[in-house]
Amino acid sequence: MFVGLERADAVAVYDITDMSNITFKQFLKTTGDDAPEGILFISATDSPNGNPLLVVSNEDSGNVTVYQSDANGVFAFASRLLLEGGAAAAEISAYDSTTKRLFVLNNGELLESSRIEVLNLADPTKLSLLTTIDLSPYAGGINNVAVKNGKLAGALQGVDKTQQGTVVVFDTSTYALLGIAKVGALPDMLTFSPDGKFILTADEGEAKDDYSYDPIGSVSIITLP
Repeated sequence: MFVGLERADAVAVYDITDMSNITFKQFLKTTGDDAPEGILFISATDSPNGNPLLVVSNEDSGNVTVYQSDANGVFAFASRLLLEGGAAAAEISAYDSTTKRLFVLNNGELLESSRIEVLNLADPTKLSLLTTIDLSPYAGGINNVAVKNGKLAGALQGVDKTQQGTVVVFDTSTYALLGIAKVGALPDMLTFSPDGKFILTADEGEAKDDYSYDPIGSVSIITLP
């Protein structure tokens, strides 16, 4: 079990094999990592080099850090990459085992619009930037990303957060746009169904700052062709 400690700028690792005897294993903390917002575990089966990986997206410092496990299950620093945009440049990551690419949402405060950063994870010790997917044509800021069966989905809130949000779907190999769907207000969480036939969003429905309008929260279900 990996627990992100946003204020301590670290990740705590526990062994929960025996739920009656949960054991603390490690405290992962790297200089320069600030506010881990997203934690992504990649199993040995899906890993590009056969070793389990832990990808940590650090919101305030705007960087992605990769840790690699040895044969004893002990994680050690492998590489890190600072993204352009300042704070909020790295929040949530998704991984495609076929292309060995990481997809990281970027709402950097220094950027004019949100985007998805595409990182090369083929060599976990040399994390690098491949390209970016511009999201300015679609909606407001992006809140979550997910990958399944060669498809990359992103959940974007409206320019006015109280209005409908948008889900965009891209091909993980070509980055071609595959589809767009409207969902509830402020989609904050997004995931594929296990069979990859549906996308679900949890739509937060956050009120206007003055509470003159407060949209309902909702769950949206998108059927994929």
